[in-house]
Amino acid sequence: MSIQEYTPYNEFQFTNSYFRQFPDLQYPDLTGQKTSAFDYITSKNIFKAAKIRADILGSFVNFDQYQIEGDERPDQVAYKFYADPCLDWVVLITNGIVNVRNEWPLSNQQLELYLQQKYTDNQLQQIHHYETKEIKDSNNRLIQPEGIIVPGNYSIRYIDNKQIVTKSEILSVSYYDYEVRINDKKRSINIIKSKFIPTILDDMREIMEYGEGSQFISPRLKKTENPRITQP
Repeated sequence: MSIQEYTPYNEFQFTNSYFRQFPDLQYPDLTGQKTSAFDYITSKNIFKAAKIRADILGSFVNFDQYQIEGDERPDQVAYKFYADPCLDWVVLITNGIVNVRNEWPLSNQQLELYLQQKYTDNQLQQIHHYETKEIKDSNNRLIQPEGIIVPGNYSIRYIDNKQIVTKSEILSVSYYDYEVRINDKKRSINIIKSKFIPTILDDMREIMEYGEGSQFISPRLKKTENPRITQP
């Protein structure tokens, strides 16, 4: 299914969405809006933390490499691979992405807006750095790899067939090209194979359950201590 055909979430029940996995926590109302000391507010316990088990993350054969296309969002990638946009958190956790705004590639429109805010048109055309081009000798042996940052006056000397050769094979990279490269590097991500999704969901739900204790109400709900109630 193409991205154009995809309307996010309209046919899903959010069962697998990230915050749906978190248990609830009842804590005393300290806002002053309620008068009773026994009034509690229920919210998601965002202090709970979960991660994908190491035996899954630790083997490269459990992943497929993927290049994010165009303006794809995490939920669209999740839909493409798992048929569920609510599993976008699996895509993000797999790649260690915490801040989507900074760590996920910007759309073309977002990138252009970002560059306009950060640079002037003249600055974008200025040279950010120089880097080497690949050089091989007449026997196809690598003399100089590409992509090494060097000064603008850089050159290399080497012997080829008993002759001393001097070359200045460098590439100038503008600020615009530099920023585009940074954004494009973010497009290369790993996708956990779909066969592991049931295990990941089971692990997540198990981790998010509470163990029995003094504040235990149910596996999905517990209550914090209330300082407004005098303990005997």
